[in-house]
Amino acid sequence: MEAGAAQPARFIVRGHGGWWAYAALLVAGVICGPVGFASRDATTQLLDYWILPGVLLVGLVVAHELPWGRTGVGVGWRALGTSAGIVAAFVVGARLVGAGSVPDLTVLGAANAASAALLVGLYRAPRPDRPWVPERIGDVMAITLAAAGAAFGGLLLGAFPPTPPGGTGDARLDLWNACWQFSVYVVTALGVLPLCFRRPVEVLPSVRLAWWPVLALLAVACTQVPDLVPTYPVDWVFVVPAVIAGSLMRLRTCALSLLVLSVWWAVTPYADYPDPAPDQLIAPEAIVDLVLGFISVVAVVLVVYRERAAVLAAGTRQRAVAESEQETMLAAVLSSMTDAVLLTDRDGRVLMGNDAARAVANGTLPDQVTVDWVNRLGLRTREGLHADQGEVDRLVRPEHDRQVLGEIRRAQDGGERRYLVTASPVETDERAYTLLLARDITAEHSRFQRLEWFATAVASDLTGPLTVLDRRIDLTLDAAAALDATDASPAGPGTSPEDVVRARIDHAQEAVAMMRSSIEDYLVRAVSRGDGPADRVLELAQVGADLSQAHQGEDREADLTVAMPHRVVVDAHLIPGLFANALAVAVEELARRPRPRVQLSSRPLEDGSIEVLLVASGRADAAADQAGDQAGDQAGEPAGAQAGEVPPARPASGVPGARRPSLAESLCRATVARHGGRFDRDVGPGRATLRFTLPGVGVDS
Repeated sequence: MEAGAAQPARFIVRGHGGWWAYAALLVAGVICGPVGFASRDATTQLLDYWILPGVLLVGLVVAHELPWGRTGVGVGWRALGTSAGIVAAFVVGARLVGAGSVPDLTVLGAANAASAALLVGLYRAPRPDRPWVPERIGDVMAITLAAAGAAFGGLLLGAFPPTPPGGTGDARLDLWNACWQFSVYVVTALGVLPLCFRRPVEVLPSVRLAWWPVLALLAVACTQVPDLVPTYPVDWVFVVPAVIAGSLMRLRTCALSLLVLSVWWAVTPYADYPDPAPDQLIAPEAIVDLVLGFISVVAVVLVVYRERAAVLAAGTRQRAVAESEQETMLAAVLSSMTDAVLLTDRDGRVLMGNDAARAVANGTLPDQVTVDWVNRLGLRTREGLHADQGEVDRLVRPEHDRQVLGEIRRAQDGGERRYLVTASPVETDERAYTLLLARDITAEHSRFQRLEWFATAVASDLTGPLTVLDRRIDLTLDAAAALDATDASPAGPGTSPEDVVRARIDHAQEAVAMMRSSIEDYLVRAVSRGDGPADRVLELAQVGADLSQAHQGEDREADLTVAMPHRVVVDAHLIPGLFANALAVAVEELARRPRPRVQLSSRPLEDGSIEVLLVASGRADAAADQAGDQAGDQAGEPAGAQAGEVPPARPASGVPGARRPSLAESLCRATVARHGGRFDRDVGPGRATLRFTLPGVGVDS
């Protein structure tokens, strides 16, 4: 639909049950004969109430909009059949009053049908989808021109009795006939067809009921004034009711008013006009009939104009509301942003900014971005220099998208806040702008600093052991070379080359142990940090299913049984590693037992947390124990390590004899501690038990 036009009207009869509409057309066709021929003027022999063209026009529109039941007949055949039916009904009605012969009446009806078809063709030829009810002023003008063409076409076809085809030869009489048929077509198209259609939504208000008596009296008065004062040229007052109808009413109400006015005017006798001069082609009565059609055009033009104005006003209001909502939303989004946003033109004039920008600018935004203002903000270039005029020019006229200009460092709350300043061009059809963005990178800078400190600490802690290891390797190589070069006996205990090499290797192993210890400590520290992803609800049953899936097949290291129906609130990235490491700890404790049995279960505690119990037990297999003992002896295990005994843990660096947890156990303890839980380990002969707690749903970690 064109912008500013009202919604298309729909035919009031829908579906296949509109047979009564065709029946009404046949009845109207029967009425056309008696009414038309009974109104023959004794002086002019003209028919004052010749309405057959209007009935045929309505019939063509109905045939276009309303199918013939479920027959599937096309529009063209429906139009032809409907016109033939109306003409036949007209012939029957005319014969009832003894008007003419059947052949003459049939030719007359066919001429009127051809004239009505000509009007439809002229109206819809440029636009086949042109609506029957005008939606634009151009539609009203198209109906008017098509009605004029159809009226003169009907005159040539002899569609107005007693005019033969080609006209009577009396120009004044022929023009009078054409003017009457023009008015019939216009009143039918603008006063009858709108009553057959209805718009889904009316855009104009209805006239109040109290105004109807006033309008009726005014219409009667305006139509009777010419008869009351026939000596005065006041026929034009008939236009007043039509103008009022077009200015106040909706289209269907206006059409009904025009139809009533036209009928009222038609039944009112002509005024007593003087005889026209011999050279006067248009009779006064023809002008009156012509005015009847033109006032309908004026009234409908006013209604269509008001409809378009109402639609445009409604669209303008909707766009204004939408733009206002969008502006409000944009302002809210800008206000909620923690990054400072500033919009300028290419000359540096500030157009808008958000609250964060005002906070960075100490509460007030400038009118112009200048060197002094930029330096007062504390902007430093990427090289750490103060901004000059060239930097300001690059600030307000960036060469490419998201050009990084530097940082703003501000002292705040005993610390320092950092903002990364970028500039991006914003192009529109009319102007070019620049979007300045100061993004708060304080947290990112802090994380980067912690990462630098962590890397520095790792490098510092590993440098010493690596240096010692390198030195010990050099000394070992020197001692090995000396061992190859001499066969002399050692000077004393521990001074032989073999003893020296062994001592150097022991020192190297100590350095390797120190590096391994440092690496494990850093891994545990990384796991125990609390600034990872947000915790979420996790199904322990799913974790157990994934773990069981991983421990299937003949080469599995344990027989796993899982019964964990509870849910926990944890870091989902750490929990799979927690269970895998816990299983590794249990299997490690029973390493000399072939394929131990492991049971995983969970139960709720009174504080709302979930306790996970992992019980691993070894299989009773003496042959396997003996094989394990032999393998242990060959590997140099301490004597007395019997099956089922806990092998001695490796000593912690620098603390002889102290047990140092394995990396897997350390990671388990760090992960559980990260979630505020407890971790216990209990190892007995042929059995290892691990207990740890995790926060349940509704419990803060």
